[in-house]
Amino acid sequence: MNTSQAGGVHRCFFAVRFAPHIEEYLARLIADLRRHGGGVRWVPRENLHLTLRFLGEITDSQLEHAMGMPDLGGLHGPFTVRARGLGAFPLMRAPRVLWAGVEGETQRDTDHLLSLQKHTERWAGELGLVPERRSYSPHITLGRVTPPFDGLKKLMDDVIGRECLSGYGTVEELLLMRSKLSGGPAAYEVARRWRLG
Repeated sequence: MNTSQAGGVHRCFFAVRFAPHIEEYLARLIADLRRHGGGVRWVPRENLHLTLRFLGEITDSQLEHAMGMPDLGGLHGPFTVRARGLGAFPLMRAPRVLWAGVEGETQRDTDHLLSLQKHTERWAGELGLVPERRSYSPHITLGRVTPPFDGLKKLMDDVIGRECLSGYGTVEELLLMRSKLSGGPAAYEVARRWRLG
């Protein structure tokens, strides 16, 4: 798809944000892991989120279409989740991305999360995007690693041995986010909100 034909280009994704106490828990965890030194671009607290569907670079018309998606009504209700467990992509001993896992309080909460994610996948298809081939694995990106650096082994030993278990919090909104890249961390803005339930 040639995105240059429709004017501006926007880097967007569907996401949910967490209750303040979960954000605070993850921010403290990041602050503690940061002591192992440089080589990781840690995500600032205000950028912590769970991506449901990354849209990539979309055109003005695609963004307008995405923002015009109908209200969810009774299709998806609020659900309760927490951060649990730490990991790395692609491998723990060869990390590029450090993440915290996400789990529902009950199976119903997990089902609500996965149902909402599938809904955003359908919306992405309506925008003309190719279906995501990988199965969805809910996770919160904490940092991006640029190895090698001196403290990497100690950092990963810490990640492997550390417990991550936040309190539960309720998710009540689906967000269409737009990122603005600059010299520092990306700045995110909310392009549209949909109330759950």
